[in-house]
Parts: sequence; C-alpha cells; structure tokens
Amino acid sequence: MATIRIRKAFRNSSGYVSGLSPTAALVNEAGTPVSEPIPLSEVDTTGVYIADITTTEPLIAVVDGGAALTDPDDRYDRILVHPSAESLTILEAPSGTYGITIITKDADDNRIPAVRVYVRNNSGQIIRTLTTDANGEVTALLENGAYTAEPYKPMVNIESVSFIVDGASDTVEITGAIVEPTTPVDGTQTIHFIPSDPALVLDTSVNVWAEVVETNAYVSSAIISKKKLAATRLATHYEINLAKGQTFWIVGTSAGVEFLRKRITVTNDDTRSLADYL
Repeated sequence: MATIRIRKAFRNSSGYVSGLSPTAALVNEAGTPVSEPIPLSEVDTTGVYIADITTTEPLIAVVDGGAALTDPDDRYDRILVHPSAESLTILEAPSGTYGITIITKDADDNRIPAVRVYVRNNSGQIIRTLTTDANGEVTALLENGAYTAEPYKPMVNIESVSFIVDGASDTVEITGAIVEPTTPVDGTQTIHFIPSDPALVLDTSVNVWAEVVETNAYVSSAIISKKKLAATRLATHYEINLAKGQTFWIVGTSAGVEFLRKRITVTNDDTRSLADYL
C-alpha cells in the first residue's frame, strides 16, 4: 500500500484560479468508483491544489474543479495514480504505464455506455476486460506496445480498433451501433447469451441450446415437441426464443465439452440477457 500525493493546478483563459473547492473521484480501470470523492486542499494562492491518496492498485483520480469553471477543458482532469510511484506529483501513469481512454459511440458521436471491451495484446491474448461508464468511456493503464480494443456488449457494424501505446496517454474511439434485440414471438422471450470469451461465438465447434425441463398448459405443443431448441449464432452473441413460464436448461458445449449449464424459468419479459437470470 502506498500514499501518493496528487497535485493539480487549475487555470482558465485568465490564468491560474484560486479559491476553488476541487474534488477527486477515484475510479478503477473498469471505471467503477472505489471511494467517496476526496477534497483537494489549496497549498497557496496560485491555484495549486493537493490531496493524498492511499492505494494498493492503479487508480484514476477524476479531478473536478467545481462549478466556478464552466469550460470542461478547464474544469476536469484525469490523474493516474499508481501504488509504486515515487514522485509526489503524478501527471502521467508511472512505472512505464500510460492511461488509454477508450470511448464507445455511434456514428452521430453519441456516447454508448455499458459496452464491454476486451483489450488484446500483440499475441492476441485478452489482458483487460473493461466496461465503459455512463459517459461511454473507460481508462486502462497499459505499457508500451501494440494492442487491439474489441467491443463486445453488444455492438455491431464495427471492427476491432488497433492502437499503439508509445510513451504517452491517448484516446481510442470505437464507433458502432447497439444490437437491437430480435422482436420476440407472442408468448416467448428472446434470451441473449453473451459469452465472456468472444471466441465462443466465432468457434463453429461451439453449440448452445435449451432443453425443456418442465411443461405447463401455456406452452405450445410445437415447443414441447422439440424438447431441444438450438440457439441462433449472431455476430457477437447467441439468441434463443423460449416460452414464457417454461423451465429450461441452457446448455453450451465446445468441441463436445460442456462449458455452460444453467437452469432458468422464463419470466414475462419480452427480451432478457441470460446473465440476468440468477
């Protein structure tokens, strides 16, 4: 555990600004808040403010100068805090890592929140699993090298974005659209299954299906007669229409080896993610 002092000077078009009450909101690499906002203290009258942060993991301090600074370029800053840092002033990620902010948006530049993004290294290995925040962005601390950002939950009409980290923080933008759920047939629910590993969608040896566990008077004879219903493989996930009120096993195999078995009773929603079923 290390205590790191962050230092931030606020300025606008007129110069440095004193008399503010800035705060630092601490978030982890996934964009999840890890504490209440921490107030920064002004150390002199030249608009310099400090705060001490104790941490055991790399964090991003999202510093907000307050409503007195109306221009976002003046008001906000992201200071990367690393537990191994020795310097008291952290203006970039230390120890050879740099803050890469990934933004997910549509073609009209509207931000898309809650998108799962995989970061792969030059060998194709997934080294980060991130989720963009309410503003459609997330920051990861990465070492120098070549990477690919692969959006996955659930965006279409896009390709993975390759980028290089070369000694500086940077921003990577991913443009696409949200997958629109298939309109369900009357009396059924469209269930989406998004595997944690995107390779499970691309691999043709993978099969996902539903097995009928129990029947009731409201299930059509066509559904019952099938007993085993195959899911439809789409670009980023699987979909399957199941009768509302019916109980099923959702099963997935890869090259004959079972990796998924989940018992669910289908609720009355028209669409739902399999992950929402406990």
